Amino acid sequence: MTERGQRATEILQDPYEEIKKHTLEQEHLNVDKTSWKTLSQRRWTWIGHGDDSLFFAIKDSRSGKAFQEIFGSFKGGITTDRYGSYNGHQGARQLCWAHIIRDFERIAGREGFDKLIGEKLKECTSQVFELWHQFKNQQISRSTFIQKIEEGPKEDLRVFLKAGAIHPDCYSKTRATCLDFYSRFDELWVFAYKEKVEPTNNTAERGLRHGVIWRKLSQGSQSEVGERFVERIMTVAMTLILSDVVRWRSSSFLLFHRALFAAEDPNYRQTERYLHALQAISFALCWA
Repeated sequence: MTERGQRATEILQDPYEEIKKHTLEQEHLNVDKTSWKTLSQRRWTWIGHGDDSLFFAIKDSRSGKAFQEIFGSFKGGITTDRYGSYNGHQGARQLCWAHIIRDFERIAGREGFDKLIGEKLKECTSQVFELWHQFKNQQISRSTFIQKIEEGPKEDLRVFLKAGAIHPDCYSKTRATCLDFYSRFDELWVFAYKEKVEPTNNTAERGLRHGVIWRKLSQGSQSEVGERFVERIMTVAMTLILSDVVRWRSSSFLLFHRALFAAEDPNYRQTERYLHALQAISFALCWA
């Protein structure tokens, strides 16, 4: 990494920590991960995506331990896929319906009773999203949405999942998938009852695309310092896009600007540190 990149990494530490802290104080987060490379070694880029901020963290695994290192202090709700690293979370959890659909499609692609179960599960899913879109388009109220969900696809889905979990003619993979969903059935419906929770994890997946593009263009990082640079620059840049730019310019950026603008030396703004700070901000805004 160049000297300018190292300086930008140092200067962006405080804004990164403030954004991360703010994100972890929100009620619900979309959480996901994607692969990364550092010196050709597999790493994982994690994302925590809130309403008006998000942050990235690069870890050496996608394990439950890595999840706890990043999100262990967070007790709010999360939206995720079914991967086991999230199972230790203490708060509410919404499973991503985009992934659920793909699981049901795999069941429907099998033969015999599996196909029947899979098609019924897909029908329930279609009803869920039809009602969700009616609610989002303000055609029905939250209470009506909940009532229709509970009277229709929610109860039907429970029946079909149980059938798929215990029917002796089903493939073992079908039984395992249906049993898993049946055992965590409440995690399918958090979005129906809680404000600002979506049925999918698309928000986090869209945020991770920038990391995927960066990895493909740069072939990853060459050091731990490089990892910190990627975390911080993506966090600052993407939060600027997502949220009220004025808010972060007046708080997070001023956190590390404080020493610059409040310096007793009237010529301080001409110093190398100040110029590096401006370059860091410009880099974040241009990269965004």
